[in-house]
Amino acid sequence: GGVLFVSGSAFFITSSVRDVWILPYQIGCGIWICGCVAFLLPVCSRIRRAPLDHSVHLQGFCMLAFLCGCIVPFCGADDAAQAPLLPVINALFMAGSAAALLDALLAWLLRAQMTERGCDRPRGLELLDLAVSLCYCVAASLGGFGEHAWLGTFAMCFWTVGSGLLLPEPLHAWLVTRRG
Repeated sequence: GGVLFVSGSAFFITSSVRDVWILPYQIGCGIWICGCVAFLLPVCSRIRRAPLDHSVHLQGFCMLAFLCGCIVPFCGADDAAQAPLLPVINALFMAGSAAALLDALLAWLLRAQMTERGCDRPRGLELLDLAVSLCYCVAASLGGFGEHAWLGTFAMCFWTVGSGLLLPEPLHAWLVTRRG
């Protein structure tokens, strides 16, 4: 999922510097849709196993908000048709980003309880979650609601940075299983 988010984010940046922006934006959203599905599959599995786990619900909400935010751009055929939809898209991305931030903050604050339940996740990965969600919140707030074009481009870079920070966790998991 993280690789797909990084790839899609590159198209978000491209869309922010082009006069005809809708096609690269839609390509980025299409790639993000695949990333959202990749993240949602294990979340759905975890919801069935632990229906009262707040974290899994926040993660699911985040991905569903991102997924909906990525589907909306396909409702208009051109740049002009997209303009009235931008506040909806921005609100969905902001809602997903806020859910990710809340999940990361709760994980950080409730670490002692999680360790007692046998979930001993490295502290560095929790810091990465905080950094990812903060990057997404910056991107959603500045990119979606900024008044200046350069600010939108600057903000779009935060989608790429945040997405890139998603990559160490699966790499860490792979290394742990490989060492067996």
